[in-house]
Amino acid sequence: MLSIIPWILFLKQGQRSAAIRNYLRMSKQPTADEKESLLSSTKVSFLHQGDKTEEFINYLRIDGFLILHIIARNTDDIVAGQIVDHLYKNFEPERRSARSDV
Repeated sequence: MLSIIPWILFLKQGQRSAAIRNYLRMSKQPTADEKESLLSSTKVSFLHQGDKTEEFINYLRIDGFLILHIIARNTDDIVAGQIVDHLYKNFEPERRSARSDV
């Protein structure tokens, strides 16, 4: 019974969003500008486009996130990050919204 409490807390929207952003951050290679910014110690976001990222997080919903979390727990965060990165690259919000009108 006690083991379900951390799972419920982890599935909250803020936790899901932070975890997905962390996976995207881990899998992204910094561009030349970002490397330069890192050297000058200015903080630059490694994240992809903000609006698309939020839509992607909402698209995954709880069940998609739960599967990614199970994958991360049974393999490692790098594998989960690569999966999230591939899913993110193939995610097209405009195509999804066009289908929802049908």
